[in-house]
Amino acid sequence: MSRWKKIQGILAFCGILILILDSQSAVASAADGIRMCMQQVIPAIFPILVLSIWLTQAMVNSDFAILRPLGRLLRIPDHAVSLLIPAFFGGYPVGAQCAAEQYRHGSLSKETAEEMLSFCNNAGPSFIFGFLPLVFSNGHRIWQIWPIHIGSAILAGMILCHSEEKERQRVAQRGAPVMGTAVRSMAMICGWVIFFRVLTGFLERWFLWRLPGAASVVLIGGMELTNGCIRLQRIPDEEFRFILCAGMLSFGGLCVHMQTMSILQGLSVKKYWEGKLLQTFCSLLMAGITVYAGGWYALAGMCVLVILILAMQKRLAISKKMVYNAHSISWRKSPCYFAKKSNAPAAIVPMEPSWRKD
Repeated sequence: MSRWKKIQGILAFCGILILILDSQSAVASAADGIRMCMQQVIPAIFPILVLSIWLTQAMVNSDFAILRPLGRLLRIPDHAVSLLIPAFFGGYPVGAQCAAEQYRHGSLSKETAEEMLSFCNNAGPSFIFGFLPLVFSNGHRIWQIWPIHIGSAILAGMILCHSEEKERQRVAQRGAPVMGTAVRSMAMICGWVIFFRVLTGFLERWFLWRLPGAASVVLIGGMELTNGCIRLQRIPDEEFRFILCAGMLSFGGLCVHMQTMSILQGLSVKKYWEGKLLQTFCSLLMAGITVYAGGWYALAGMCVLVILILAMQKRLAISKKMVYNAHSISWRKSPCYFAKKSNAPAAIVPMEPSWRKD
């Protein structure tokens, strides 16, 4: 038995012992979690979740020329750019699941799939536009947090993705029924919400009541995103609430990470954790600039800055390809030069053009 399996067994045994010794607190917290799901989570998320899954299944494995520039910046091969749709619209953990499935079917290499995990696992519009209006009284905050969330994921992918993969054969996948997928996803979300509500109930009874309000919200949001966003209502300052919400959305929470790691058989999670931490930092920074530097104007300025960085990166990538050396294929194909074959580094020797006559 591995060390991690032993740790899991010990934690599970301790959890069962705690539930036996204090079953009343567990029952009360579970009932509170069920009530939260019935009154807030399901009405806010389920309708838009169905439409998001429908949109994702309709567009995945399709050709989208408009997404190819973004895919090349993120080092995604052209045949896999449709994975950007579940990555940004599918919600946790649909984007990571699609990347893992493409790797298992042979459509993506292991290195490319692992690098995609650094940016493809994001909160979907079903959560942002369905649930967050319960948290913010100002509707403009929802439309500001969406580009911050997606922009920070793109920045993390640009920084961490470096592999260049050749084109592979596209693997067509048959989509599952929309309603069945939505019901299973909703049941999984509610199950984790109830479980972490029980865990939060014990933590509140033990020591969370000693922490300041913002610290307890961050800790709960770091464990489970939905419970953390509900607790954001306890913070009176909406601007500070906006910054915390941006960071929590990008991090996702321990609950999301457990769901994601359970579907990544054969893939390393190193890039995934690096991407989540970098995305969280970028989201906090962008949200702070948006709040304290002029709202929409600051957000527009950041978008312009990102575009300039992308253009500069693309220009540098093109200029690097134009720098030829002795091992460049372009030199070897030139009609005016040839390379001597030897064990030493190839030397460029000028060759007389075939049309020149003495």
